[in-house]
Amino acid sequence: ITSGESPVCLNNESKLINCKITNNYGHYGGVYASARCFLSNCSFSNNISSANSVIHIDNNSKIEDSKIFNNEGINYEIVYIYNKSSMNRCEVYHNVVDNNHNIVNILYTSTLSNSLIYGNYNKKASSVPLRVANNSKMINSTFADNETGARFALSLQNSTILNSIVVGNKFANTSNKYIELSGTNSISYSMIEGGAAGEGNISGTKQMAAFTDPENGDYSLSEKSYCIDRGIETNDSLDLLGNH
Repeated sequence: ITSGESPVCLNNESKLINCKITNNYGHYGGVYASARCFLSNCSFSNNISSANSVIHIDNNSKIEDSKIFNNEGINYEIVYIYNKSSMNRCEVYHNVVDNNHNIVNILYTSTLSNSLIYGNYNKKASSVPLRVANNSKMINSTFADNETGARFALSLQNSTILNSIVVGNKFANTSNKYIELSGTNSISYSMIEGGAAGEGNISGTKQMAAFTDPENGDYSLSEKSYCIDRGIETNDSLDLLGNH
């Protein structure tokens, strides 16, 4: 789908499967999906959002096994997952947010799982690149090598991080920390650069995570990784490569 005009709009249990959405410019830019919609095996690239998210998923909707790359958000984030929705086995990379907003928002009992977010850029923004808030979860996911103008790489608000890796992110200023915490949170069995209180956590770096070939987008763990066998079993642990 290549239009240059309006984005794809899905409502009320609609599906978008095996599609390529590219070169659109609009209020949302890529896709708006609400009310139990399902998106799978899609790619979203070179879309520009003029006034809202490039990818907007809400109200019990799901996106899985998809790639989101080389998109631009002029005034809003690249990905917005809201109200009991989920993103599973997705890659989000090489996207740019021009002004003061997040790259990825996971909000209101939503879930980010088995996904990879890397190489995104919101250097002009004071908003964190990744926000997980309002009883949401980040599970079995990696957030690495993103660049931001914010004081933190990730904001966690009354939410959960489990079996995840947050390392190698870059700040415009040197006096910044990795995670901003507010409310009651749970962080466990994760590698967080700078450290985080919680059972099974590792204070590590990108070198300790020892990704296989991050320069070419391969963030699987090499045999040297400190993260191997440091997580716990979860209900859905199928990763981007189809491994448990």
